[in-house]
Amino acid sequence: MNTLRWSTRRSLAVALLGAFAALGPAGALAHTKSTSDSEPPRVDAVTVVDASTILVTFNEAVADDTINLSSRHFYVEHLNADSPHTHEASALALSADRARVEVSLARALHPDRSMPLIIDNVADLAGNVVSDKETIKYEGG
Repeated sequence: MNTLRWSTRRSLAVALLGAFAALGPAGALAHTKSTSDSEPPRVDAVTVVDASTILVTFNEAVADDTINLSSRHFYVEHLNADSPHTHEASALALSADRARVEVSLARALHPDRSMPLIIDNVADLAGNVVSDKETIKYEGG
């Protein structure tokens, strides 16, 4: 038995439409730039998962458009080697909360060597940019 009144149905429909309007094209809440955030994202942790994978954790969400391979935001320098080179990112994956980036390297890290991971021009949702250098070491063999 349908007992909802027209005004109740209409109010429910309006509320649902308002809720769906806040959703982005992928069905997730749209992210907007915050005007009160004036601090750049901070690197909270860097974890070497294996010889070709590094997980970088930020203290806040970072912008999708700053996580791309063409801009060279993440790479590892190995400049004190016999033949100086870099370990470039071959793929980047941003977590659902946008605070973690999984960096896949095209060239595996060398075991038992400390090297700097360069994090360059990564922005948060407010547009604040961080550039950082974190020392990493792959302990495997």
